[in-house]
Amino acid sequence: MPDPTTPLPDGVYLDWRGRTYPGGVRSRTTALLLSPDPEEGFTPQRPGWGFEREVPMAEVQIWRQVTLATWRDQTVQVLGRGHGKIQLGYLGHDEKEAESSGWTRVAPGVFTTTVPESEVGDQRQVRREA
Repeated sequence: MPDPTTPLPDGVYLDWRGRTYPGGVRSRTTALLLSPDPEEGFTPQRPGWGFEREVPMAEVQIWRQVTLATWRDQTVQVLGRGHGKIQLGYLGHDEKEAESSGWTRVAPGVFTTTVPESEVGDQRQVRREA
């Protein structure tokens, strides 16, 4: 289970029995909880990969942690960072606007760009219910 005093990395999380775990959806009826440490009911994954437990979907609340920021007066999603640059994801819904603003189309309706970190402000993590 993640340390409650440390910010969570972006990703998918599940609240189960009052605790938060990284994990995901295994099937329509089953969720997968992950833990770096052994816990009751969890089984080992591959060596060095921690432990997992399947639980009914009805018992969990699934949510996603994402980092948002402001770039050129737009709210954007931070997708990655390194070497003084940040990769951003376009959150708008206007493909023509994205293309004319210099965003790179990586899939239908999906645009990204990489910019110097100094151009990006107001970075904040938000919880989005799944």
